[in-house]
Amino acid sequence: TVTVITPTTGTPERRDYLHDLRHSLDHQGVSWRWVIALDGRTAPLPSSIVNDQRVTVVTTGANRRGAAAARNLALTRVRTQWVTSVDDDDLLADDSLLLRVNAALSRLGLGWSCGRMVDLLPGGETTQRCSLLPTEDMTHQQRLVPSGPVDPGGPWRAWPESRAPFPLSPSALMVRTSLL
Repeated sequence: TVTVITPTTGTPERRDYLHDLRHSLDHQGVSWRWVIALDGRTAPLPSSIVNDQRVTVVTTGANRRGAAAARNLALTRVRTQWVTSVDDDDLLADDSLLLRVNAALSRLGLGWSCGRMVDLLPGGETTQRCSLLPTEDMTHQQRLVPSGPVDPGGPWRAWPESRAPFPLSPSALMVRTSLL
C-alpha cells in the first residue's frame, strides 16, 4: 500500500483537479491511501472524495501555512510502507505507483524510486513531468528520465547548477516511510 499526500487549498478552482487525481489513483494497480492536506480554511471537499474510506483529510487550521507545512502535517497520518506526494494539479500515469513499488522491491534495501506523472495545466492541457539529464555534449535539456536503476550520484551529476530545476520532480518520488 502506498500513501499519496496531496496539499491543496481546496478552493473551487482546485476541485476539478482533485477529481481528476482521484480518478488516476484508481488506475495504479496497487492499493493506496490518500491524505489530502487542506492548507487553510475552505469549503468542504466533495463527498465523492471524502466518503472514500481510503481518504483522510487533515487541515492546517484557519490560516494558510503553505504546501510544505500541509505536507508535513499529512506525514503524521501515514501508516503505510511507502509514501509519495502528488500536487493537486498533477495526475499519476497509469500503473505509476505499481511500477515504483516493483522497482523498489526489486533491489534489496532500496529506499526510494521515481515514476512518471502528468501535470495538469490551465485550459485543460497536460504535460508529462520531465527531468534534466545531461546529453552527450554535456548540455542539459528537459527529457523524460529513462526507466531503470540510476547509478549512485546520478541525479546530482545531472544537476547543472543549484539554480536549475532539480532532476527529480518531488511528485515523482516515492520514499520508504521509515526513512522520513
